[in-house]
Amino acid sequence: MRFSPSICGFKELSSYFAKEKPIGCFVDTSVLFSQTYPLDLFNEESERAFEVLADHGVSAFTNINVRAEFLENHRRVLIAECLIDILESWGLRWTVF
Repeated sequence: MRFSPSICGFKELSSYFAKEKPIGCFVDTSVLFSQTYPLDLFNEESERAFEVLADHGVSAFTNINVRAEFLENHRRVLIAECLIDILESWGLRWTVF
């Protein structure tokens, strides 16, 4: 097993696998969040990236900090969405400043 550190963007992922055969990769918070939150700007690209990883049998790894950031991002989105739902159920209009 060898460690070959590389940073690869979404678009270069398929061509990267043509020359390298990694057993795993580290994934950061933004990629995880965008893959799991459909309204994220990069949702489709990150979903495709995870599909490519799965097709090549490459495991995705994170660390405890990424996990904490990921959960915090989802908590913030859920709180905002719930507050909007409450205001709308009361018939109140809301504005984002």
